[in-house]
Amino acid sequence: MVEYIKEPGVICFLFSSRYWREDEIKKAYQESIKLFDPKTRVTMVKDEEGLEQFLPNAKGKGTVLIPMSGGVQPWMLKIGKAARFVVIAQGYFKGFFNDDIREKMVENNAPPALADAYAVLKRMGVQTELAYTKEQVNTILKANAVLASLHEATILCAGEPEPWVISSVRSGKKIEEKFGIRTKTITLDQLEERYHNVDADVAQKIAEQWSDGAECILEPDKEAVFKAAKLQTAVTDLMQEYNADCFCAKCFELIGKIDTTACLALSSLNSSGEVCGACEGDLDSAVSLMIMKRLTGKNPWMANPIVLEKDKLVLAHCSSPIRGEEPYEYKLRSHHESGTGVSTQVTVPVQKTVTLMRIGDNMEHIQFFTGIAESQPDIKTCRTRLQIHVDGLEKHVEKALGCHYIMVYGDVRSELSVFAKMAKLNIV
Repeated sequence: MVEYIKEPGVICFLFSSRYWREDEIKKAYQESIKLFDPKTRVTMVKDEEGLEQFLPNAKGKGTVLIPMSGGVQPWMLKIGKAARFVVIAQGYFKGFFNDDIREKMVENNAPPALADAYAVLKRMGVQTELAYTKEQVNTILKANAVLASLHEATILCAGEPEPWVISSVRSGKKIEEKFGIRTKTITLDQLEERYHNVDADVAQKIAEQWSDGAECILEPDKEAVFKAAKLQTAVTDLMQEYNADCFCAKCFELIGKIDTTACLALSSLNSSGEVCGACEGDLDSAVSLMIMKRLTGKNPWMANPIVLEKDKLVLAHCSSPIRGEEPYEYKLRSHHESGTGVSTQVTVPVQKTVTLMRIGDNMEHIQFFTGIAESQPDIKTCRTRLQIHVDGLEKHVEKALGCHYIMVYGDVRSELSVFAKMAKLNIV
């Protein structure tokens, strides 16, 4: 995955010389910082001078405070006023630091200092969370980095949402207000013009890559694959021109203009590890795809939910990514609804845990839950299909936020829960 933000936050150890000798501070600090991502900035405060030097670095950032002793509460309050939010880590919790450091922290009154500062920071209105494990700290810092990175992100929209996608926001205003994500809109005519003027040699190479990598090609002929590759080339060029992170297309109307589909282009984006693409102009899904990809580092799939029996959810769509941790096998097919263009029918892993998510309701709510990928049923709907067993599926369906879910492999509910809290999204 690309690095979306240079500094996701800062971790600050707080030692009071009333409790720790200088040699003890140095040893404990050097031992403890090994536990955190080397990309994360880690520092310590042990006196008033160090505090004053640190405060500008905390301003406006997510800051993790680790009180190593008593006597540091006033420093924590000053840092809390400067920071965008504060996480207080209980380093003496079992499994956090090694036993020698944990015992020393308890002996040096770190627990009451933490409780004292936590209560006052909350009373002051500072967004403050507690973390009991290193994993929680890293998850919070990652969520903070993703949330901050969205202020530098752009969705490029070709046309508006399809008229039947009634659950999605209709413009980027709400998205920018909530997350800082900018949306830039071009007309389908502009996309069509770029399609007709792409480098044919580049498109031909892309067409050959798709054809050579396919398990087989069923409905599409060479001309159809070339047309789809031309559109992929046009989309890629426009993404680069607009410095966009996600592409969102009113793809059904586009078919009537250029006689091909955007499925391969979107599949390519969602397989890239860096950017993403949403079908049907669904801006809610575009935001959900971007956040899911950045938060998890996994390639997400946007798909229609279909419930055919109890606790069995079928996901189906024509723009599945063609790689996860490893490349997937795929067939080249026509687009299901239109019978034209080119789409991917992908063989995806089964007997694995998956997480489904969507952000909706004018960017105010988020839904997520897990299931077990069971099989790929042979039913007449979009080309890639996956049946998922979900315990208590009915309760999730009743809370659905729209016509598409975003799926990744693995259980990422913890990451989504932390992100939701930080982004002030209501979990349904």
